[in-house]
Amino acid sequence: MKTKKHLILFLFVLTTLVTQAQKPNLDSLLRVWNDKTAPDTSRLKAIHKIARKIYINSNPDSAFYYAQLQYDFALTKGLKMQMADALTTQGGSFWIRSNYPMALDYYQQDLKIREEISDKKGVGATLNHIGSIYDEQGDYPKALSYYQR
Repeated sequence: MKTKKHLILFLFVLTTLVTQAQKPNLDSLLRVWNDKTAPDTSRLKAIHKIARKIYINSNPDSAFYYAQLQYDFALTKGLKMQMADALTTQGGSFWIRSNYPMALDYYQQDLKIREEISDKKGVGATLNHIGSIYDEQGDYPKALSYYQR
């Protein structure tokens, strides 16, 4: 019995350590984002990780905020893939909050950009997101339409 308790405690500690090791460090990412001398793509990766890895599930409002920073910066640099990534995060932040009309709006913007740049993998993922929202709302014909695309 004592060995079983030790094993459970060990597994709990190990799981906690692994989870913490995988979570990005907010201070480090903010340092990269705020470093105006860093390459644009490095800055955008950092802000994307802040929105997607740190905030999307725990604080979707903050995820939306950081994704907007990402979108605005990518827009000024003409980096459409990063713009689409930001829109995906913003759509996800609304989806998590069950604001389906806003989620669909952001995903449709995301889809348009991904189609423009021929990002087939991204198009597929976005169509899946849109289909899932319609599925959650019980609009199965629309969901099926997006899933089939």
